[in-house]
Amino acid sequence: MLEKWQPLDGLIDPTPALRLARSLVSREGSVIYLTDSPAESLPFDARLVSVGEAVENVGFTGVSFSTEEGALIWKALVRNYSKTSVERTWSIQTATGGTEPRSIRLDANALVTLQAAFPKDAKNVRIVLSPDRFTLDDTLPLVAPQPKTLALFTATSPAFENLTKKLLRALDSAVATNDAAAADLAITSYDPLDPVLPPGNSVIFVEDNTRTGAYLKGGIVAEPNPLLDHLNWQSLLVRETIQLDRQPSDTVILWQEKRPLIFLREKPASENNPLPASFVLTSISAYQTRKINPPSSSCSIASRNRFGRKKSRRPRSISKLANRSKSPPHRIYRSKEPPPTLAAKRSPPRYPRRRLPERLVFSRSSKTESRC
Repeated sequence: MLEKWQPLDGLIDPTPALRLARSLVSREGSVIYLTDSPAESLPFDARLVSVGEAVENVGFTGVSFSTEEGALIWKALVRNYSKTSVERTWSIQTATGGTEPRSIRLDANALVTLQAAFPKDAKNVRIVLSPDRFTLDDTLPLVAPQPKTLALFTATSPAFENLTKKLLRALDSAVATNDAAAADLAITSYDPLDPVLPPGNSVIFVEDNTRTGAYLKGGIVAEPNPLLDHLNWQSLLVRETIQLDRQPSDTVILWQEKRPLIFLREKPASENNPLPASFVLTSISAYQTRKINPPSSSCSIASRNRFGRKKSRRPRSISKLANRSKSPPHRIYRSKEPPPTLAAKRSPPRYPRRRLPERLVFSRSSKTESRC
Protein backbone atom coordinates (compact mmCIF):
# COMPACT_ATOMS: atom_id res chain seq x y z
CA MET A 1 0.00 0.00 0.00
CA LEU A 2 2.78 2.43 0.90
CA GLU A 3 4.49 1.78 -2.44
CA LYS A 4 1.41 3.09 -4.27
CA TRP A 5 1.00 6.12 -1.99
CA GLN A 6 1.40 9.39 -3.91
CA PRO A 7 1.03 12.50 -1.71
CA LEU A 8 -0.35 14.86 -4.36
CA ASP A 9 -3.13 16.43 -2.29
CA GLY A 10 -2.65 19.17 0.28
CA LEU A 11 -3.14 18.89 4.03
CA ILE A 12 -6.56 17.67 5.17
CA ASP A 13 -8.31 17.70 8.53
CA PRO A 14 -8.66 14.08 9.74
CA THR A 15 -11.02 14.99 12.61
CA PRO A 16 -14.31 13.96 10.90
CA ALA A 17 -12.88 10.59 9.82
CA LEU A 18 -11.44 9.89 13.28
CA ARG A 19 -14.72 10.86 14.94
CA LEU A 20 -16.63 8.47 12.66
CA ALA A 21 -14.15 5.65 13.30
CA ARG A 22 -14.40 6.12 17.06
CA SER A 23 -18.20 6.05 16.93
CA LEU A 24 -18.11 2.77 15.00
CA VAL A 25 -15.80 0.89 17.40
CA SER A 26 -17.02 2.65 20.59
CA ARG A 27 -14.70 3.16 23.57
CA GLU A 28 -13.56 -0.46 23.76
CA GLY A 29 -12.27 -0.59 20.15
CA SER A 30 -8.96 0.65 18.72
CA VAL A 31 -8.50 3.24 15.99
CA ILE A 32 -5.18 3.26 14.12
CA TYR A 33 -4.41 6.43 12.19
CA LEU A 34 -1.40 6.55 9.83
CA THR A 35 -0.05 9.96 8.82
CA ASP A 36 3.17 11.55 7.62
CA SER A 37 2.46 14.77 9.56
CA PRO A 38 3.96 15.06 13.05
CA ALA A 39 1.35 15.31 15.81
CA GLU A 40 1.85 18.30 18.11
CA SER A 41 -0.89 17.21 20.50
CA LEU A 42 -2.69 13.91 20.90
CA PRO A 43 -6.37 13.35 21.69
CA PHE A 44 -7.43 11.81 24.99
CA ASP A 45 -6.10 8.32 25.69
CA ALA A 46 -4.13 8.17 22.39
CA ARG A 47 -0.66 6.77 21.84
CA LEU A 48 1.89 7.75 19.23
CA VAL A 49 4.05 5.18 17.49
CA SER A 50 6.66 6.67 15.15
CA VAL A 51 8.02 4.79 12.16
CA GLY A 52 11.02 6.00 10.18
CA GLU A 53 13.17 9.06 10.78
CA ALA A 54 13.10 12.77 10.12
CA VAL A 55 14.90 13.83 6.94
CA GLU A 56 15.97 17.18 5.59
CA ASN A 57 13.65 18.41 2.86
CA VAL A 58 13.78 21.51 0.69
CA GLY A 59 11.19 21.90 -2.05
CA PHE A 60 9.10 24.20 -4.20
CA THR A 61 5.77 25.42 -2.81
CA GLY A 62 4.40 27.59 -5.64
CA VAL A 63 5.07 29.79 -8.66
CA SER A 64 3.72 33.05 -10.07
CA PHE A 65 4.31 35.08 -13.23
CA SER A 66 4.56 38.79 -13.97
CA THR A 67 5.60 41.00 -16.86
CA GLU A 68 8.42 43.49 -16.33
CA GLU A 69 9.67 45.75 -19.13
CA GLY A 70 8.09 43.47 -21.71
CA ALA A 71 9.74 40.30 -20.36
CA LEU A 72 7.91 37.40 -18.71
CA ILE A 73 9.28 36.84 -15.18
CA TRP A 74 8.65 33.73 -13.09
CA LYS A 75 8.88 33.73 -9.29
CA ALA A 76 9.08 30.44 -7.40
CA LEU A 77 8.89 29.89 -3.63
CA VAL A 78 11.32 27.42 -2.05
CA ARG A 79 10.83 26.24 1.53
CA ASN A 80 13.16 24.54 3.97
CA TYR A 81 11.04 22.11 6.00
CA SER A 82 13.89 20.98 8.24
CA LYS A 83 14.95 22.41 11.60
CA THR A 84 18.49 23.25 10.50
CA SER A 85 20.03 25.54 7.90
CA VAL A 86 20.74 23.92 4.54
CA GLU A 87 22.39 24.81 1.24
CA ARG A 88 21.02 23.84 -2.15
CA THR A 89 21.66 24.64 -5.79
CA TRP A 90 19.09 25.39 -8.47
CA SER A 91 19.11 25.68 -12.25
CA ILE A 92 16.77 26.13 -15.21
CA GLN A 93 16.48 23.13 -17.51
CA THR A 94 14.90 23.10 -20.98
CA ALA A 95 14.63 20.64 -23.84
CA THR A 96 17.85 22.02 -25.33
CA GLY A 97 20.00 22.43 -22.21
CA GLY A 98 20.22 24.25 -18.91
CA THR A 99 21.88 27.01 -16.90
CA GLU A 100 24.76 26.74 -14.50
CA PRO A 101 23.67 25.74 -10.96
CA ARG A 102 23.38 28.61 -8.49
CA SER A 103 23.62 28.13 -4.73
CA ILE A 104 21.10 29.28 -2.12
CA ARG A 105 21.11 29.03 1.65
CA LEU A 106 17.93 28.58 3.66
CA ASP A 107 17.54 28.91 7.41
CA ALA A 108 15.35 26.52 9.36
CA ASN A 109 11.70 26.69 8.17
CA ALA A 110 12.60 29.61 5.90
CA LEU A 111 11.08 30.65 2.57
CA VAL A 112 13.16 31.99 -0.32
CA THR A 113 11.94 33.45 -3.62
CA LEU A 114 13.75 32.55 -6.83
CA GLN A 115 13.09 34.56 -9.97
CA ALA A 116 14.39 34.92 -13.50
CA ALA A 117 13.21 35.66 -17.02
CA PHE A 118 11.27 32.87 -18.69
CA PRO A 119 13.37 31.36 -21.51
CA LYS A 120 11.93 32.65 -24.77
CA ASP A 121 10.55 30.01 -27.16
CA ALA A 122 11.86 27.25 -24.87
CA LYS A 123 10.09 23.93 -24.40
CA ASN A 124 9.88 21.61 -21.40
CA VAL A 125 11.03 24.32 -18.97
CA ARG A 126 11.78 23.15 -15.44
CA ILE A 127 13.38 24.61 -12.31
CA VAL A 128 15.47 21.92 -10.66
CA LEU A 129 16.83 21.86 -7.11
CA SER A 130 19.74 19.71 -6.07
CA PRO A 131 18.08 16.47 -4.89
CA ASP A 132 17.47 15.40 -1.32
CA ARG A 133 15.90 12.24 0.08
CA PHE A 134 12.40 13.53 -0.72
CA THR A 135 12.60 14.19 -4.46
CA LEU A 136 8.94 14.83 -5.26
CA ASP A 137 9.17 18.62 -4.78
CA ASP A 138 12.68 19.11 -6.17
CA THR A 139 11.47 19.81 -9.73
CA LEU A 140 8.99 22.52 -10.74
CA PRO A 141 7.65 22.41 -14.34
CA LEU A 142 6.85 25.81 -15.83
CA VAL A 143 4.35 26.73 -18.52
CA ALA A 144 4.29 30.29 -19.81
CA PRO A 145 0.81 31.77 -19.24
CA GLN A 146 -0.92 32.48 -22.52
CA PRO A 147 -4.48 33.78 -22.06
CA LYS A 148 -6.90 33.71 -24.96
CA THR A 149 -6.64 36.81 -27.11
CA LEU A 150 -9.66 39.02 -27.60
CA ALA A 151 -9.96 40.75 -31.00
CA LEU A 152 -11.47 44.21 -30.45
CA PHE A 153 -13.04 46.38 -33.13
CA THR A 154 -13.59 50.03 -32.21
CA ALA A 155 -15.79 52.46 -34.13
CA THR A 156 -16.78 55.23 -31.73
CA SER A 157 -17.31 58.92 -32.26
CA PRO A 158 -14.62 61.42 -31.15
CA ALA A 159 -16.57 62.00 -27.93
CA PHE A 160 -15.71 58.48 -26.77
CA GLU A 161 -12.11 58.34 -28.02
CA ASN A 162 -10.51 58.64 -24.56
CA LEU A 163 -12.89 56.09 -23.08
CA THR A 164 -12.12 53.61 -25.86
CA LYS A 165 -8.38 53.94 -25.25
CA LYS A 166 -8.86 53.29 -21.52
CA LEU A 167 -10.91 50.18 -22.23
CA LEU A 168 -8.26 48.83 -24.59
CA ARG A 169 -5.60 49.29 -21.90
CA ALA A 170 -7.78 47.78 -19.19
CA LEU A 171 -8.66 44.55 -21.02
CA ASP A 172 -6.03 41.84 -20.76
CA SER A 173 -4.75 40.23 -23.97
CA ALA A 174 -6.87 42.51 -26.15
CA VAL A 175 -5.74 42.96 -29.75
CA ALA A 176 -7.16 45.73 -31.93
CA THR A 177 -8.54 44.73 -35.32
CA ASN A 178 -9.98 46.66 -38.27
CA ASP A 179 -12.16 43.77 -39.41
CA ALA A 180 -15.57 44.06 -37.77
CA ALA A 181 -16.67 40.64 -39.01
CA ALA A 182 -13.67 38.88 -37.44
CA ALA A 183 -13.81 40.78 -34.14
CA ASP A 184 -14.73 38.99 -30.93
CA LEU A 185 -16.03 42.19 -29.35
CA ALA A 186 -16.97 45.55 -30.86
CA ILE A 187 -16.94 48.88 -29.01
CA THR A 188 -19.11 51.38 -30.86
CA SER A 189 -21.25 54.47 -30.31
CA TYR A 190 -24.98 54.51 -31.02
CA ASP A 191 -27.34 57.26 -32.11
CA PRO A 192 -30.90 56.76 -30.74
CA LEU A 193 -32.23 58.72 -33.72
CA ASP A 194 -30.67 56.17 -36.07
CA PRO A 195 -31.29 52.91 -34.17
CA VAL A 196 -29.10 50.44 -36.02
CA LEU A 197 -27.47 47.83 -33.80
CA PRO A 198 -24.25 46.12 -34.85
CA PRO A 199 -24.22 42.33 -35.06
CA GLY A 200 -22.25 40.10 -32.72
CA ASN A 201 -20.84 40.88 -29.29
CA SER A 202 -20.91 44.62 -28.74
CA VAL A 203 -20.44 47.28 -26.07
CA ILE A 204 -22.46 50.24 -27.31
CA PHE A 205 -22.41 53.73 -25.80
CA VAL A 206 -25.51 55.79 -26.49
CA GLU A 207 -24.49 59.25 -27.64
CA ASP A 208 -26.80 61.91 -26.27
CA ASN A 209 -25.57 65.50 -26.00
CA THR A 210 -28.64 66.77 -24.15
CA ARG A 211 -27.60 69.17 -21.38
CA THR A 212 -30.93 70.58 -20.18
CA GLY A 213 -32.38 67.54 -18.42
CA ALA A 214 -32.92 67.76 -14.68
CA TYR A 215 -31.43 65.24 -12.31
CA LEU A 216 -33.64 62.24 -11.69
CA LYS A 217 -35.22 62.17 -8.24
CA GLY A 218 -35.80 59.23 -5.98
CA GLY A 219 -33.70 56.44 -4.59
CA ILE A 220 -31.78 53.96 -6.70
CA VAL A 221 -33.01 50.43 -6.10
CA ALA A 222 -31.44 47.20 -7.35
CA GLU A 223 -33.54 44.15 -8.06
CA PRO A 224 -32.38 40.83 -6.58
CA ASN A 225 -30.02 39.60 -9.27
CA PRO A 226 -26.63 37.85 -9.21
CA LEU A 227 -25.21 40.51 -11.54
CA LEU A 228 -25.75 43.26 -8.97
CA ASP A 229 -25.05 41.44 -5.72
CA HIS A 230 -23.10 43.64 -3.25
CA LEU A 231 -22.68 46.53 -5.73
CA ASN A 232 -23.41 50.02 -4.40
CA TRP A 233 -25.02 52.39 -6.92
CA GLN A 234 -26.10 55.12 -4.49
CA SER A 235 -23.47 57.65 -5.68
CA LEU A 236 -24.82 57.58 -9.25
CA LEU A 237 -26.38 60.84 -10.50
CA VAL A 238 -28.42 60.66 -13.71
CA ARG A 239 -30.05 63.44 -15.72
CA GLU A 240 -33.32 63.10 -17.59
CA THR A 241 -32.50 62.17 -21.18
CA ILE A 242 -33.63 60.05 -24.09
CA GLN A 243 -34.74 56.59 -23.05
CA LEU A 244 -34.11 53.42 -24.95
CA ASP A 245 -37.14 51.49 -26.10
CA ARG A 246 -37.91 48.53 -23.90
CA GLN A 247 -39.49 45.29 -24.96
CA PRO A 248 -42.02 43.38 -22.84
CA SER A 249 -39.50 40.59 -22.34
CA ASP A 250 -36.81 42.90 -20.92
CA THR A 251 -35.91 42.48 -17.25
CA VAL A 252 -35.10 45.66 -15.32
CA ILE A 253 -32.46 45.11 -12.63
CA LEU A 254 -31.72 48.72 -11.59
CA TRP A 255 -34.28 51.49 -11.07
CA GLN A 256 -34.40 55.12 -10.03
CA GLU A 257 -38.01 55.64 -8.98
CA LYS A 258 -39.92 54.44 -12.07
CA ARG A 259 -37.05 55.03 -14.48
CA PRO A 260 -35.12 51.89 -15.53
CA LEU A 261 -31.36 52.43 -15.47
CA ILE A 262 -30.20 48.93 -16.40
CA PHE A 263 -32.20 46.16 -17.98
CA LEU A 264 -31.42 42.81 -19.54
CA ARG A 265 -32.57 41.57 -22.90
CA GLU A 266 -32.11 37.90 -23.62
CA LYS A 267 -32.20 36.04 -26.89
CA PRO A 268 -31.29 32.37 -27.34
CA ALA A 269 -28.39 31.79 -29.71
CA SER A 270 -30.52 28.96 -31.11
CA GLU A 271 -33.42 26.90 -29.86
CA ASN A 272 -31.27 23.79 -29.59
CA ASN A 273 -28.01 25.23 -28.31
CA PRO A 274 -28.42 28.36 -26.15
CA LEU A 275 -25.36 29.82 -24.45
CA PRO A 276 -24.80 30.92 -20.83
CA ALA A 277 -26.08 34.30 -19.62
CA SER A 278 -23.68 35.97 -17.16
CA PHE A 279 -22.49 39.32 -18.56
CA VAL A 280 -22.34 42.65 -16.74
CA LEU A 281 -20.17 45.67 -17.43
CA THR A 282 -17.42 45.84 -20.00
CA SER A 283 -14.65 43.93 -18.21
CA ILE A 284 -16.89 40.98 -17.34
CA SER A 285 -18.24 40.97 -20.88
CA ALA A 286 -14.72 40.71 -22.27
CA TYR A 287 -13.83 37.97 -19.78
CA GLN A 288 -16.83 35.85 -20.71
CA THR A 289 -16.28 36.41 -24.43
CA ARG A 290 -12.70 35.23 -24.07
CA LYS A 291 -13.82 32.10 -22.22
CA ILE A 292 -15.94 30.85 -25.12
CA ASN A 293 -13.46 31.77 -27.84
CA PRO A 294 -11.74 28.96 -29.78
CA PRO A 295 -8.06 30.11 -29.41
CA SER A 296 -5.92 27.98 -27.14
CA SER A 297 -4.43 29.10 -23.84
CA SER A 298 -1.90 27.82 -21.31
CA CYS A 299 -1.34 28.23 -17.58
CA SER A 300 0.32 26.60 -14.56
CA ILE A 301 -1.99 24.89 -12.06
CA ALA A 302 -1.49 22.71 -9.00
CA SER A 303 -1.92 18.95 -9.07
CA ARG A 304 -5.51 17.71 -9.38
CA ASN A 305 -6.93 21.20 -9.88
CA ARG A 306 -9.62 21.62 -12.51
CA PHE A 307 -8.51 22.96 -15.86
CA GLY A 308 -11.55 24.48 -17.56
CA ARG A 309 -12.08 23.68 -21.21
CA LYS A 310 -14.78 25.04 -23.45
CA LYS A 311 -16.03 23.69 -26.73
CA SER A 312 -14.79 25.65 -29.73
CA ARG A 313 -17.71 27.90 -30.47
CA ARG A 314 -17.95 31.51 -31.52
CA PRO A 315 -20.33 33.75 -29.60
CA ARG A 316 -23.37 34.73 -31.56
CA SER A 317 -25.39 37.69 -30.40
CA ILE A 318 -24.44 39.91 -27.50
CA SER A 319 -25.11 43.63 -27.41
CA LYS A 320 -24.80 46.07 -24.57
CA LEU A 321 -25.96 49.65 -24.71
CA ALA A 322 -24.91 52.41 -22.35
CA ASN A 323 -25.27 56.17 -22.31
CA ARG A 324 -22.02 57.85 -21.41
CA SER A 325 -21.21 61.46 -20.61
CA LYS A 326 -18.10 63.50 -21.22
CA SER A 327 -17.52 63.64 -17.47
CA PRO A 328 -15.45 60.89 -15.81
CA PRO A 329 -17.32 57.62 -15.38
CA HIS A 330 -18.94 57.04 -12.01
CA ARG A 331 -17.43 54.66 -9.56
CA ILE A 332 -19.07 51.48 -8.36
CA TYR A 333 -18.35 50.63 -4.74
CA ARG A 334 -18.68 47.21 -3.22
CA SER A 335 -20.61 47.20 0.01
CA LYS A 336 -20.70 44.57 2.74
CA GLU A 337 -24.42 45.23 3.10
CA PRO A 338 -26.80 43.96 0.42
CA PRO A 339 -28.47 46.62 -1.76
CA PRO A 340 -32.00 47.76 -0.89
CA THR A 341 -34.94 46.05 -2.53
CA LEU A 342 -38.13 47.44 -4.00
CA ALA A 343 -41.09 48.06 -1.71
CA ALA A 344 -43.06 45.56 -3.76
CA LYS A 345 -40.65 42.66 -3.65
CA ARG A 346 -40.23 40.86 -6.91
CA SER A 347 -39.02 37.37 -7.40
CA PRO A 348 -35.47 37.13 -8.78
CA PRO A 349 -35.54 36.68 -12.55
CA ARG A 350 -35.11 33.07 -13.50
CA TYR A 351 -32.70 32.48 -16.33
CA PRO A 352 -32.83 29.34 -18.43
CA ARG A 353 -29.58 27.43 -18.34
CA ARG A 354 -27.12 28.14 -21.13
CA ARG A 355 -28.76 31.29 -22.45
CA LEU A 356 -27.08 34.38 -23.88
CA PRO A 357 -28.14 37.99 -23.20
CA GLU A 358 -28.66 39.89 -26.40
CA ARG A 359 -28.71 43.32 -24.80
CA LEU A 360 -27.49 44.59 -21.46
CA VAL A 361 -28.78 48.13 -21.44
CA PHE A 362 -27.33 50.88 -19.27
CA SER A 363 -29.64 53.89 -19.47
CA ARG A 364 -27.65 56.94 -18.47
CA SER A 365 -27.64 60.60 -19.45
CA SER A 366 -24.96 62.72 -20.95
CA LYS A 367 -24.33 64.47 -17.62
CA THR A 368 -23.92 61.49 -15.35
CA GLU A 369 -21.68 62.33 -12.40
CA SER A 370 -20.05 60.64 -9.47
CA ARG A 371 -19.78 61.69 -5.86
CA CYS A 372 -17.77 59.96 -3.14
